[in-house]
Amino acid sequence: MLAVAARYEVNYRVVMIKYLVALILIVQLPSQLLSFPADRLRDELDPRFVLHKKWQTKIGKSTYRSTITFQNEKLLVGSNGQSFSKKKDRLDGVYIIDPIKGKIVEHLLDARSGDKDVNGIAATNDRLYWGDDTSTFYAFDWEGDVQWLLDVGGDVEGAPALEDVNADGLLDVCFTTQAGEVYVVDGKDGFVLWRMQADYQPTWTYPSSRAFMSSPTLVDINRDGIRDVVVGNRNGSIYALNGKTGEEIWRFRTQTPSGVFSSIFAKDGSLYATESYSKVYKLNGKGDLEKTYDLSNTGHGTLFSSPVVTPKGTLVVGGSDEEGGQSGVWIQTRDKRRFHRIGRVSATPVVADIDGDGDLDIVILTENGWLYVYSEEGRLKHRFSLPYGGEATPFIDDIDFDGQLDLVLFTSDQFLACYALPSSGGVYWSGFRGNPYNTGVANDTLLTDLFKKDKHIKKTLRKGKGYSNDTKSMMSTVITPTSIGPAKIGMTFGRLKAVLGSGVTFREIDLNIGMNAKAMFVDNVVQFYILYPTFKTLKDTDIITVLTTDNPAYKTKEGIGSYVEIAAVERVLGPAVLTYHSDKSFEELIHFRNKKQGYWFARYKNEKAGVYKKKSSDFNVTREYKEGAVIEFIGVKR
Repeated sequence: MLAVAARYEVNYRVVMIKYLVALILIVQLPSQLLSFPADRLRDELDPRFVLHKKWQTKIGKSTYRSTITFQNEKLLVGSNGQSFSKKKDRLDGVYIIDPIKGKIVEHLLDARSGDKDVNGIAATNDRLYWGDDTSTFYAFDWEGDVQWLLDVGGDVEGAPALEDVNADGLLDVCFTTQAGEVYVVDGKDGFVLWRMQADYQPTWTYPSSRAFMSSPTLVDINRDGIRDVVVGNRNGSIYALNGKTGEEIWRFRTQTPSGVFSSIFAKDGSLYATESYSKVYKLNGKGDLEKTYDLSNTGHGTLFSSPVVTPKGTLVVGGSDEEGGQSGVWIQTRDKRRFHRIGRVSATPVVADIDGDGDLDIVILTENGWLYVYSEEGRLKHRFSLPYGGEATPFIDDIDFDGQLDLVLFTSDQFLACYALPSSGGVYWSGFRGNPYNTGVANDTLLTDLFKKDKHIKKTLRKGKGYSNDTKSMMSTVITPTSIGPAKIGMTFGRLKAVLGSGVTFREIDLNIGMNAKAMFVDNVVQFYILYPTFKTLKDTDIITVLTTDNPAYKTKEGIGSYVEIAAVERVLGPAVLTYHSDKSFEELIHFRNKKQGYWFARYKNEKAGVYKKKSSDFNVTREYKEGAVIEFIGVKR
């Protein structure tokens, strides 16, 4: 009887202990058992301003290096799973998400063993690229099939960036590793084009590490038509590497001394980089220091957040010390410095008009559960309380094509959530690296995916039909100040050829204008001309700087094109002035008072459109032209 009573008492104690443990777990783990993203976020400064949740999806943990990417009408997000160190974590990997309902379309996870934590993803219309904590780098297609993988000897912590390094018309991949290497890899087959190994700095002055935590920034420093690589290292160096070869162009050392965790922001030829101990450096393309912003007097600690510079020149960066008490966001306008102690900020600021007032806003996510919105002048506009904060940079764009912007948050409760914004734009810096290619450059775009919004054209190109009769009617014939149809100033000739495919032909044409001309034909009809100096041969790596067309199918959005009467153009662009030089009498230029920079208009006929009453031996000019006279060529140039 005593034995039975003792056994009953022990069993009772066991049951009670289990009950108490379960109760403690429920209290201590609300993010996993009880909590969800809020159905609505209400502005504490103006309760009438409410953001309503559209959907939520649980996908795992994130870091300050995580990207939220929008490409091919899908969201792409990498996950660190339920744990940063778990070897078999079902939430690890990459998620392709339907942006309308938040449904997981694909969960891409390598079946091999190991820690498959993923931070950054880069994407084209055909490929997805990322690395993980198994020291492996992957290329997948959108159907979830592996195209190639590469053992890179170190975990990939940052986001990869894309550029057509070998000028074959397909984007190649640049990424860094914790083993201290920068890789540039052929995007098609994974062949290593080059790699660079960072060195150790003296351990008594700089961190005893050569790991790359930063994502590379891609910008053409040496003006050879191929973007170069600029990236910071834990060893305290910022490297500028030749995009073609990997050779060092220049190196900049931090001053404190300190390593570099964050990624570099590029705008208007300037590079903005942080060191981890409270300094932001503004460098020019040659690596010269133009300005140092010392944040130490604001109490900043470690800088994980990447800097962003707004269109008005306002510099914004978040700070996060170990204790968190002296952390916040630093906003430097052209004439005033503001520091807001709002808690630890590891996420990078995003810049967009989120409230529809026509002004761009600076949006900051804190680690302690707040979303702050500031003006470009540093004035607090909105403040939202969140159930959880996070490190991952928010993302802003119209992801469901309803004409209104959306806000996507990836917070520490492991949820991805989408909120509707009462604004149709604009968007200046949408997320961590600014675009799906992660170049880190303001107002940047790459041109490989020209036909991404036309699924029929995209499928035609994928099947290798090129620019055939099936796609001719859908080719863009719009002229802008930087493009004629699919050809754009700044793209390489090789990239243009690859985008157009095999259905087009290029031929040398003599226009008798003192420059060589490469004409693009479809069905023996000239579409446009690429102009280049007579002393050169146009190579695939050469940048297109001048374009022109005399094909009347190509027009600006105002309807201006070849063989449109000068009088009609005057009604749009203002009065015309016609000129020609006697030594180049074949070329007659037409200048309009209100034309946009980049455009030029000309005729190449012996018969002039202008009525030149007094002919000079050198330069002839008139405002009078013959009735019915037309433009012959419309062009754009750098």
